[in-house]
Amino acid sequence: MIVGLVGQNCSGKDTAADYFVSKKGFEYYSLSDYLREELEKEGKPVTRENLGELGNALRAKFGNGILGEKALEHFRQGKNYIVVSIRHPEEAKALMTRTDFVLVRLDAPAQARFERMKARNREEDPKTFEEFLHLEKIENEGGSGRAIKETMDMAKYSIDASGSMDEERTEVGKLCLKLNIT
Repeated sequence: MIVGLVGQNCSGKDTAADYFVSKKGFEYYSLSDYLREELEKEGKPVTRENLGELGNALRAKFGNGILGEKALEHFRQGKNYIVVSIRHPEEAKALMTRTDFVLVRLDAPAQARFERMKARNREEDPKTFEEFLHLEKIENEGGSGRAIKETMDMAKYSIDASGSMDEERTEVGKLCLKLNIT
């Protein structure tokens, strides 16, 4: 089975992915892994900006589903994967060509997500709530090469990630029961 996670910045995707890896034995895969590999080959630093620029360049050259298509090359039959960094509907559509793929959205309020972002304290992250909302707006507009909100709307399942990490893990556990993941 392949479970794809989609959500806004700091919506709990990593917490959910960690649950699938540590509790259910899934293998972790980020659509950004391919971008990281390409940046390293080019000798460029792996920054949010460089990842975004390369992703947009690849989408412009090969189509908006390119990162989903590259991910499919990585997956092996009979293995379970948890996939993050799905940012465009065409990436999700590429992954949906696998009959064992399921898309899950994670929801959390903007203010809670901003507080999580501040807590992780990454240098490249927005420093004010206004900057955070501006970045989110850019990432939700299809012209940026990313359309996260539209991709979230494609999900068959959702997880309420507005609470604590423990509460989110409980929600992920409930989803696993629904999906018959033991």
